Amino acid sequence: MLVKTRAEDYAVFMVHKIHKYLLRIQGVFAQCYSIFIIGGSATLIVGAACLLALSQTAWGVSIALILLASATLSHYLHYYRFSSLLGGLTLLTTLISLVTQLVTADYSSLTTFTSSQDVSNSPLANLASLTVLGAGSISFLINERISPLKSLPLTRGFLACWPLIYGATGLYALILDLPPQYGFTHFFSIQYGDNLLMSLCGLTLLIEHTPWQEYQEERVPAWVPPYFGLIMILVSLLGYMILEKKDYNFLKQTTQHTTQQLATEITRSLNAQRNALQRMADRWSAQKTIPKSAWLADANNLLKDFPNFQALEWMDQDYTIRWVVPLESNQKVVNFRVPPSNPAIFHLRRAFTQQSSVTTQVIPLVQGGEGFINYTPIFDQKNNFYGFIVGVFRVKSVIDSLLSNQSDYEGFAFKVIESGRIIYQTNYLEGYDQNAAIKISTNINEHSPWTIYGYPSFAISQKSHSLLPLTAFIAAICLSGFFTLCLSTLRRVYIESEKAQKANDKLTYEIEERQRIEEQFQEQTLQLDLFTNLVNLSRDALIIVDYNTRELMYYNNSTFTSLGYSEHEFMLALQHGNLVAKKMERIIQKAASSRRKLTSSIYQMEVIKKDGSALQVEVTTRAAILNHRKYLLVVVHDVTEHRELEKRLITLSTRDMLTGVYNRKHFESMLINEWERAARQAEPLALMIIDIDNFRFYNEAHGHQQGDICLKDVANILKRSITRSVDVLSRFEGQQFVALLPETDQCGAEEIARRIHNNLHDAHIHHPLSSIASFVTVSIGLSAGIPEPGSCSQDLVKFAQKALALAKKSGCNQTVSNEHVQPNLREIKGKKQ
Repeated sequence: MLVKTRAEDYAVFMVHKIHKYLLRIQGVFAQCYSIFIIGGSATLIVGAACLLALSQTAWGVSIALILLASATLSHYLHYYRFSSLLGGLTLLTTLISLVTQLVTADYSSLTTFTSSQDVSNSPLANLASLTVLGAGSISFLINERISPLKSLPLTRGFLACWPLIYGATGLYALILDLPPQYGFTHFFSIQYGDNLLMSLCGLTLLIEHTPWQEYQEERVPAWVPPYFGLIMILVSLLGYMILEKKDYNFLKQTTQHTTQQLATEITRSLNAQRNALQRMADRWSAQKTIPKSAWLADANNLLKDFPNFQALEWMDQDYTIRWVVPLESNQKVVNFRVPPSNPAIFHLRRAFTQQSSVTTQVIPLVQGGEGFINYTPIFDQKNNFYGFIVGVFRVKSVIDSLLSNQSDYEGFAFKVIESGRIIYQTNYLEGYDQNAAIKISTNINEHSPWTIYGYPSFAISQKSHSLLPLTAFIAAICLSGFFTLCLSTLRRVYIESEKAQKANDKLTYEIEERQRIEEQFQEQTLQLDLFTNLVNLSRDALIIVDYNTRELMYYNNSTFTSLGYSEHEFMLALQHGNLVAKKMERIIQKAASSRRKLTSSIYQMEVIKKDGSALQVEVTTRAAILNHRKYLLVVVHDVTEHRELEKRLITLSTRDMLTGVYNRKHFESMLINEWERAARQAEPLALMIIDIDNFRFYNEAHGHQQGDICLKDVANILKRSITRSVDVLSRFEGQQFVALLPETDQCGAEEIARRIHNNLHDAHIHHPLSSIASFVTVSIGLSAGIPEPGSCSQDLVKFAQKALALAKKSGCNQTVSNEHVQPNLREIKGKKQ
C-alpha cells in the first residue's frame, strides 16, 4: 500500500512538471508569433513607406502625417508599444522623404513664380512639412521612450508646437485664399485635410506633453505662460495673414481698376469710331450720290482722326466691296463680294434690317488675319439703300494702340477672350502674377461680349506688397514673447509671494504657537505649582520612584513631616539606611513583586516615627509607563485615626451601650459561627441565659437610673466570672444576659454558673424588695452538648430558655441545665432523623 502511494505521488509530480514545461513552450511560441506578426507588419509598412516616399515626396508627407496621427491616437488609447512603433516609423518615413526631396527637387524656380509652377507639389512646402513632421515624431519619441529627455518639458513642448503652428498657419492661408508669394504660403500645404490633421496632431502632442497633474494644486500652473505665448503666436500669425490679405486685395483692386479702365477705353474708342462711321453714312445718305473721289477724301480724313482702322470700305447693294482706304495691304478686298457662306452675311442682313450699324465678332479677314468689322448701312429719307460703310479693325492694333498711349498700363498684361477663344494676349505672361488676375466683361457687339483678363507683373506685386505685415508680425512676436516673459515673471513673483506669504503665515503661526505654548507652559507651571502646593498640603505621602534604578524621583512634604522628620533629616535617614530606608525598600520591593504590574496594590503596614511611636499606614502602589520609562507611584495614607474609629464603630455595632458587653446581634452571629465550628470539629458547646431575679421591683424601689447601674454592676460581675477570650458574653434582652461558651461541656458550664452565683453573693448588691434574698440574685438556664452537622443552633437557645423557665419556676437564684428539661442534643438529633 505504501509503495502504491509513493508511485502515485511521483506520477502526479511528473504530470505537473510536464505541464509546466508545456506552458513555457506555449509562452515562447506565443511570444515568437507576436514578434513575427509585429516584425512582419513593421517590415511591410516600412517597405511601403520607403517605396512611396522614394517615388513621390508628397506621398511620403501624407504617409508620415498619417503615421504620426495614428501614433498619437494609439498613445491616447494607451497602446504605448504600438504608438512607439508608429512614432519610429514616422521618423523613418520623414527622413527618407526628406533625403529624397533634397536629392530630386528642382530648386531653380524657388525664387520665381510662374504660371507653370505646380503649387500643390512645391519643394519648399514638402521640405517644411517633412521638417515639421520630423520635429513632431522626435517630440513623440522623447515623450514615449527617450527617458533622459523627459525631464526637459521645454524641449518636448517646443518640438510639439511646430506641427500645430504649421497646420494652423496653413489653414489660415487656405481660408484667406492667399497666393504663394503672400504670407509665405508656398511653404504650406494647399490641402485642408493635411493642415487640419497636422494641427490636431500638434495639439494632441502638446496636450500629452503637458504635465497637468504636477501643477494641479497651483493656482497659476506653469503651463499657463507657454500656452499664452503659443496662443499669442497663433493670433500674431492670423493678424499677419490678414494684413497680407489686405495687401493682396489692394493688388487685386489695382489690377481690377486697370483692367476696367482698359475695357472702358476699348468700348469708348470703338463707340467713337462707330459714331464717326455713322456720321459719314449720314452725310452720304443726304447727297444721294456717292462720288468716288469725294468718298476717298472723306475716308482719308476719317483715318487721320482714327488711325487704328485696318481699312475703310464702301460696299454696294450686292455685298461687293468697291472702294478701300488705304489701298495698301487691302488690295485683296477690292471688288470682293461676300459669299453667302461667309459669317458676315448674317451681320450684313441684320444691319440692313435694323438700318443701324452692326459689329461682328472676331472673324477671319480677307486681308489675312483676324479682326472684327462694323457695318453701317446708308439709307436716305425715303429709305433708299445705297450700300454699307465698312470699318475693319484688327484686335491687336486696337488694343496695342490704347496700351501704348497711356502709361497706366505699364506692368500689366492682358488677355481678351471672346466665346471661349483668345483673341488677344500679351506676348509674355510668365512674369506676371496669374493668381491676382481680374476678369472684366465688355459688350463690343450685341451678341459676343469680350472678357478681358488683367495680370499684374511680379514687380507690381512686390511694390504692392508692403513691409507692414512683416513688421507687424515681428512686433507681435516680440510683444508675445514680452508678454509671455512678463506673465512667467508675474507667475514666479506670485509664487514667490505665495511662498513668502506662506512663510510669513508659518512664522506668524509659529510665533502664535510659541506664544500659546509659552502661555500653556506658564499655565502648566502655575498648575504644577498649584498641584505641588496642594500635594504638599495633603496629609498623604506621595512618592515617585524609578522602577528600575529604585531612585527616589519625587516626594511631598507629608512624606517626612508625618514621620516627624525635617526634609534634611529624612534624606540623611534614607542615605544611612536606617529603619525609614528599610521601610521604603520594603514598599518598593513589595510593589515590584506584585503580579499586577500596571494595576494598583493596596496593603497596610506599620512604620516607626522619629520619636519611636508606631504609625499605622495604608500603602497604595501602582506602576506606570511614561515616555518608555517605568515609574512606581506610592501613596502612603495615615490610617491610625481610621483604625481607632473603626474600632469604635465595631464596638458600637457589637457592644451594648449600657453594660459594655456584646449585644444580641453579635451574639447571634457568633452563635451560628461557633455552632458550625463545633459541628465540624465535634466539640462541645455550652450556652447559658442569665436573668436578674425580681429586677422590676428593683427599678420600682430605686428607679430606672439606679436600675441601669445595677445592670452595669451585674455585667461586670459576669465579666469577672467568664474569663476566657473565646467566651462571648452578651446582653440578651432587658435584665437577661447570655453567655456562649465554646469547647465547654455540661460540667464546665455548671462550674462557671456556680462562680457567677458566688460572685453575686460576694458583691451583695442591695435589693430591698426581693422575695428571695436581700441582694440581687440571678437565675441561669444552661444548655450544653456536641452538635451534629446540619443541626440548628436555635435548639441550644430553646433548651436554655426552657431551663431558665424551670429555674424561675423552681424558686430562682439557681442554675438549671438542659438535662432536667430535655435529653442530650445527640438524642434530639437522632429522634429528628
